[in-house]
Amino acid sequence: MNEIDLMGLIDVIFSDPVQLEKYYSIQFDTDNNKQLFESLLMIFTYATKRLFGDTNGTVDLKSLGKDNMALLENYFKSFGIVLITNVYNELQYSLSNIRTYKEINIDKNTKLDELVFSIKCAEDIYTISFNLL
Repeated sequence: MNEIDLMGLIDVIFSDPVQLEKYYSIQFDTDNNKQLFESLLMIFTYATKRLFGDTNGTVDLKSLGKDNMALLENYFKSFGIVLITNVYNELQYSLSNIRTYKEINIDKNTKLDELVFSIKCAEDIYTISFNLL
C-alpha cells in the first residue's frame, strides 16, 4: 500500500467512530520496522491533529487526558496496532535511560516496540511507541 492509499484509509478510520480491534485489515511491512514506526508516528500525528487539534492543528498532549488517550489507543487497535504512551518528568526520564529510535542502531532484529519517540511538552516528556496487536 503506498503512502497516498494509506493516508486515505487513515482519513476514513479517524472520520468514523472507533471500531473493534482489527476491524480494518491492513497489512504492514514488518521487514522494515523503522519505516513502519515512522509511518505509525505520522498516523499518530495526523490522528491527534484531526481529533484534538485547535484551528491551527496544534495539539497540547498534556491537555488530552486519559479518556482521549484511551480513545486514540482504541483507534489504533482498530487497525491492529497497540499504541504505547508514557509520561515522565525530567528526572524520571533521565533515570529511565530511554533512548529514542534515532539514538539506537536499528537492524533487522530490532523489534517494533523497541523504537521510541520522545517529545517534551511543558515540564513533561512523553514517549510514544507501538506494537502489533
